[in-house]
Amino acid sequence: MKPTRKPYGGTVRSLVIALDIGTTFSGVSYAILEPGEIPKIHGVTRFPGQEHVAGNSKIPSIMYYDRHGRMKAAGAEADGASVLAQAEDEGWIKVELYGLILANFCALSDLVMVFAPYCNIQLQTAASP
Repeated sequence: MKPTRKPYGGTVRSLVIALDIGTTFSGVSYAILEPGEIPKIHGVTRFPGQEHVAGNSKIPSIMYYDRHGRMKAAGAEADGASVLAQAEDEGWIKVELYGLILANFCALSDLVMVFAPYCNIQLQTAASP
């Protein structure tokens, strides 16, 4: 079977990062684009709080914020018993299902504008069916 990807036609090395923000789980993939080479896509398989699970490319879509809006825990570490107890004791706010919120209310093009002065960003979105 022939590879479906073609060699990268750019003239400079580039990094592509893809975020899959799901309702219950999220994932991250990346590719380093080398001129003239077929891109290889790599999934991120290690996340804080999830070190004991080898090779898992998905992370829970959960975050905790304190009363001042500072993130205190995210992903697998936000799902641990000690964090749950601390969140309850300190009155942290649990945020989940934010993939649905982003899909419906967030203008991702506005978010790209925040980073535009620092790097070349191209935005592509794909909604789930």
